[in-house]
Amino acid sequence: MKLLELPKDKQEALLTALLRFTYPLYCTTGVDGFEYHFIGSCFPLRVGKRVFFVFTDHQYKLANGETILIAYPESTEKLIGIESNNVARFESLDLAIFEFSDANILENLHMLDISLCTPQNKDKNFEYAVLGCHRAVNFLNYETKEIIVKKGALITDKANLGNSEQEFDFSSFYMIAGTDETLPNLKSINEQTQGLSGSPVVAYIINEMNGANGDLDLKLVGIATHVSETNRKLYATHPMELISALQCGFNIFPDHENN
Repeated sequence: MKLLELPKDKQEALLTALLRFTYPLYCTTGVDGFEYHFIGSCFPLRVGKRVFFVFTDHQYKLANGETILIAYPESTEKLIGIESNNVARFESLDLAIFEFSDANILENLHMLDISLCTPQNKDKNFEYAVLGCHRAVNFLNYETKEIIVKKGALITDKANLGNSEQEFDFSSFYMIAGTDETLPNLKSINEQTQGLSGSPVVAYIINEMNGANGDLDLKLVGIATHVSETNRKLYATHPMELISALQCGFNIFPDHENN
């Protein structure tokens, strides 16, 4: 079952559920009146009892050594601060990872699980959604100093899943959608994807929709890194590369070292 085959209310219910897993990323600026600067998207990943925030190394560089902030859940009322020197960087993979352990916040976070990184069944007809926060609608209200958070998804059924880099074709993408309204009709693939760096890319098949609840086959298939304007493709780091980075930086499989 395809997303656009569902009634409008069920489309929105499914997108709302999926978009819970992505969060907007900001950095401090040190400039009065311009406290925060939007630098893209990120997502929390559960690995056993540990939790990591995942984004890209080029977003880390945009922060220019300033404190990186995650708007949680939807405003400046709660901000998760990440000191830049606590971030593990993997420049060749364009990944940046931060381990997070605040119990008071963890219980309210919506997290993807590392078990979703298992290979998908190529015989099944998956759709692919880049879940993130578009630059065009995520900004700071300079009068109220309030961060405005809106999440959206870029959806396609065309992908080339390689050994190291994932490629998603948006030459005839399905839709840009938000949870409560349609995002602006942006013209270029660059405009459509601005702010999606660090977004999780998921593959899904809708088995059944029962009211607002859906039965899905869901996989994490990449972390969005960059786009090609000429061929309208978005590229993402392979989830196996993410697992390798987690093992290298955080030893997430300690028993593996002993074998």
